[in-house]
Amino acid sequence: QCAEYELSTVLIHSGNANSGHYYAIARTDRGTWHEFNDVHVTRLTHRQMERMCAAGGALADGGAYMLIYHRRGTEAAPNIQPPQPTLAWMESENDRLSNLRTAMRMEREILRFTVVLGAIVTPSAPHSADQLERTTVTLELHGSKANIIDARHLAYRKMIPAALQKDLPLSACRLRKFYQGDNRLGETFADEEQAPLKTIGVSEHVPLMLEFLRPHQERFAPYSPSESQFRLFFWDSNDRVAKPARAEYHFAEFGTSLQSQAWYSRQSSLPPVEVTARDATVADLAEAVCAAIGIPLDEIALFRLGDLCRQRDTHILHLGDLSARLGNDARLVSGDGVLVACKSTQPPEQVQKEYKETADFISLFFNNPVNNSSGAPIHYDLSVKVDRHISLRALKARMLAMLPEVANASLDDFHLKRSAKASQLKDQDLSVADANLTDQSVVHIGNGRVIPKGHIMFRLFQKNAESGRLEPLFRLNVLETGSVDDLRAAVTSELGFDASQCARVRLTEKPLRGDQGEILRDG
Repeated sequence: QCAEYELSTVLIHSGNANSGHYYAIARTDRGTWHEFNDVHVTRLTHRQMERMCAAGGALADGGAYMLIYHRRGTEAAPNIQPPQPTLAWMESENDRLSNLRTAMRMEREILRFTVVLGAIVTPSAPHSADQLERTTVTLELHGSKANIIDARHLAYRKMIPAALQKDLPLSACRLRKFYQGDNRLGETFADEEQAPLKTIGVSEHVPLMLEFLRPHQERFAPYSPSESQFRLFFWDSNDRVAKPARAEYHFAEFGTSLQSQAWYSRQSSLPPVEVTARDATVADLAEAVCAAIGIPLDEIALFRLGDLCRQRDTHILHLGDLSARLGNDARLVSGDGVLVACKSTQPPEQVQKEYKETADFISLFFNNPVNNSSGAPIHYDLSVKVDRHISLRALKARMLAMLPEVANASLDDFHLKRSAKASQLKDQDLSVADANLTDQSVVHIGNGRVIPKGHIMFRLFQKNAESGRLEPLFRLNVLETGSVDDLRAAVTSELGFDASQCARVRLTEKPLRGDQGEILRDG
């Protein structure tokens, strides 16, 4: 039996596959068409309706998206069932979509965050560092159902092997926030252990640290937002560098003091030490450092390193006066570095001398000027280590002395730049430090004489009367404070003309593109 259907509504989509807007065009009982677009209703002519629904309008630009028809007549519609395979496919698709929606809801509730293992000190016999399989793990827990206790249990099982769990019981650890960018310890969740993870600020952006009690420490100190935290460094006498406090450096410099202690987390740096006293002194800091590294106070020397992220001091302060207050006398503020040295092998005077010598020297990379005109890319694969207080002239001499190809050339035939396209470093008496050249900086050696300090170098061209092309003449250095008249006089003299002929010389600016720019007027 045939039935007739009549178009009643057209759904239209405007936008693209990722986002957009839906609206409808519907026909009323009177047979007129209207556009229903949010709160706006507009009557359309039949021609307007056809144009809006044209097949040429793809989804990205609008066009008919779905058509809705009404059956004409009053007869009941026949009960037509889809084939059985189609019904089975529809049921399986509905089940799959339902499971997918459930999985997506669960996925939105899952929190993924990182846990790092803090340095561990235990009074038992030393163990191999290989017994610690991982010092960083990523946990996945339900943000609304799991709490910080669940996270601590899971991190403990993943990071502490069974052979070490007797010396490092679960009851001796806790989780706290760890801001790796600042190397700063944060909140401890002491009063929020039963709260869901997503309500206490646990997220993928801030890692947590699994922290263990130190030997002879009965309980963890409460967290105070106003406490001062200091990063620990060990002084390496061989490399003459301050290295973050890690067990491998600890063993190298203080091995004789660790006969009864074992550090497992060799791969990770020590967390900063905390000082909570209001008017804390160097003695309070020294006590915290000794508790952290497990070495008696009479075997270590402490130095103030300052903020290593923002500055590099050439002088480090020996914290020998234990009664000095941290903020005023010792000039230590939260976030500064504290250098630890072994008194028996690293006397304070020796450490200060080695640190100053190391801080004064920087490494610079430079190029071979012989290859500048070959058309090949410039490689800064040569390096030199120099005192940052030497002059640029002495630096140039040091670098050229390392190049046999230019060993007999004059220093004045080369100039220095910060890069190939930068301006010359004109003041040859300027120190490396005052020229803002820092460790690992690049210095470009260019071919050509040095432009004197306070001068500007001009390149002069002359137009060939026959070919009409510009031909290079010479280069000329003129005082920065000079005028166009001074430049014209210098050009006249360089050309060998009499001074009376100066007015006959016309100078025109040569732009980067083209042959001729504006005339340089008198003045």
